[in-house]
Amino acid sequence: MGSTTAAPAPAAGELPPLRPRALSRPTDAVSLLREVLDARGVRARPQAGQALLRQGESQARLFLLESGSVELSCVVESGRECVLDLVLPGEVFGGSEGESPFSALAREECYVRSVDPAVLGRHALAELATERTLRFAERLRDALVLDAAERVMAVVRDLADRCSTRIPGGRRVDVSVTQEDLARMTGCTRETVNRTLNRLSVERRLVRRGRRYVVPYLS
Repeated sequence: MGSTTAAPAPAAGELPPLRPRALSRPTDAVSLLREVLDARGVRARPQAGQALLRQGESQARLFLLESGSVELSCVVESGRECVLDLVLPGEVFGGSEGESPFSALAREECYVRSVDPAVLGRHALAELATERTLRFAERLRDALVLDAAERVMAVVRDLADRCSTRIPGGRRVDVSVTQEDLARMTGCTRETVNRTLNRLSVERRLVRRGRRYVVPYLS
């Protein structure tokens, strides 16, 4: 019997997006949600650590994040907590019917607007749910097929695509993320993330400047 050689793990950028490119940008429905939230939403200022949604509880309010960042997480059957996504300014979350499939926790002082989804059309809510589901599916796929380095790069690149500043040499991610954050977002241990970041730094695929990461233009 001949020997077989396992194919190398793909790079993050080689995987096709699960979301159509149209869903990678604000659609008409999501833009409408933002307009309604901006005009009719109740404004609040949750503090760091405050829960806006709790997994398993019935909470159907829809939120528009104006400033700060919010962490979406869930606890799986094993008891392990997984970070599903980070919500960044200008993005909408919540609005689930029935029990919330995830918790939403303010990572810092935030400003949000919220509204009862009953005042909105089902089409817009369904489109928002589809976008969020496909984002979660992409994250799960990355965890299954990418190695640690590519998982970290996938997360940082995604943040750079959504919230970054162009500087000489690359894109500076304008969201503060710790090694613990990256570990919980990639399913790796903190030690693995630390080793991975050192390797990516040596390879010049990722640069650390202060409390921010920079994705080089050629990365």
